[in-house]
Amino acid sequence: MALTYGDLADRWGDEQLIHLPLDKIASKLTFNFDLLSPGGALPSDVPYLFTIHLAGQPDLFNEIHSVSPDRAPNRFLVIGAAPETLKMLYGLDMATGAVALMNTRDQSIEPINSSLALFVEFLHRIAPWVTPNAPLHTIAEANELRTELRALDPSAFDSPESWWSMVLDRLAQTS
Repeated sequence: MALTYGDLADRWGDEQLIHLPLDKIASKLTFNFDLLSPGGALPSDVPYLFTIHLAGQPDLFNEIHSVSPDRAPNRFLVIGAAPETLKMLYGLDMATGAVALMNTRDQSIEPINSSLALFVEFLHRIAPWVTPNAPLHTIAEANELRTELRALDPSAFDSPESWWSMVLDRLAQTS
């Protein structure tokens, strides 16, 4: 069943959701809007994984340009950061709707999810595992979550060193 705006509001509350400024950016997005999260919404914070509270430049929802290793230009909309290191920004690829993690120190780009909808679904599914006072889970439950998420977005697990592979490894170790 597809994630709904109501699911997001139930998990985080309306006051903890922020929305893409579609009125300002829609004309710059060249992908099908079905790839967006419900209502273009993002949680403001998911412990250890995601925050909209950035330190310094660029600002949230700013457009940044980068060049991929194959020299193709990319345009990203800054949608947040990894809380542990605010030098790692999450960006929405304005051409494809995919989400990437961008290292502002070395300008590297790591694909995270094939769409914003899937990125937010991953956050939604993992949030109960990382919130303060989260109940303990078994290794089997962590492996089941990995299997379910891999079925949703196989590209998110292309490598054992991918972002989501490492996150799920950490969940399995703390279970």
